[in-house]
Amino acid sequence: MEEVKPGNTSADVQGKLGDPGDYSETGLSFMHGIGLDIHEWAYASAFSPKDPLTLKQNMVFAIEIHAHHETHGERLEHNILVTDHGYEILSIYPLGEDFE
Repeated sequence: MEEVKPGNTSADVQGKLGDPGDYSETGLSFMHGIGLDIHEWAYASAFSPKDPLTLKQNMVFAIEIHAHHETHGERLEHNILVTDHGYEILSIYPLGEDFE
């Protein structure tokens, strides 16, 4: 998540997350806006390198991971605020060091 800071782009974030290869299991969005709908603009996705969005201070996103098993899956999210120096985690549920 160290790629989340003003001046970096959604392509920088997506590049750090890597290419999942099989988008049917992960979905195309790794980072998305939050507000009135479940997944809102702006996105960091597999398509970010083709159409990058520049991150700016005070943008709010959900950074999401998806773990899929044979019969089920789960999504975990951290809600984050882009600050002048990087990001602040707004979520109150601890997801552990591996997610940060």
